[in-house]
Amino acid sequence: MFRLRLVLVYAGSIALFLFLIPGATILAGRSLDRLLHWPSLPGRALSWTLGAILILAGLSLVKAAWQSLWRLGHGHPQEAFGQQFLPAAQKLVIDGPYAYTRNPMVFGFLLNLLGILLLFHSLSALILLYPLICAVAVLYLKKVEEPRLVRRFGQDYLDYQKRVSFLIPRVPD
Repeated sequence: MFRLRLVLVYAGSIALFLFLIPGATILAGRSLDRLLHWPSLPGRALSWTLGAILILAGLSLVKAAWQSLWRLGHGHPQEAFGQQFLPAAQKLVIDGPYAYTRNPMVFGFLLNLLGILLLFHSLSALILLYPLICAVAVLYLKKVEEPRLVRRFGQDYLDYQKRVSFLIPRVPD
């Protein structure tokens, strides 16, 4: 039963973050482009190259973060909106990509999304919708995720917050 739940949760996460959110953003962006009479993003070769690089970087970061939670934290990242779908990481993970950003999965998702949006050349998706998605992600992390982690890990997480960047990775001091 656990293995089936594991497969379903991961399949749902992949569908949501790799297909549904990007697909809805592209469709909404293209609709807004038509409504606002905005042209397509210029520079196809550059946007395809940059898009592919961002997708690879984003997916690599998400994969590395997931592996760190599993190997070092002995659990899964599958908690959302107060619901625990799989057993959460048992300890605070501060190594691997977590040494550079407290939220490597979200940063990786946002890189991946930006790359996908560049491939589809929608100005509205890039200028209007992408910043909105980033703002919602930051708001969720600040108002829901981080307070939950402070309650769970206490002073260890507060110390970690002081040392490591919230979202955009930086090299530790």
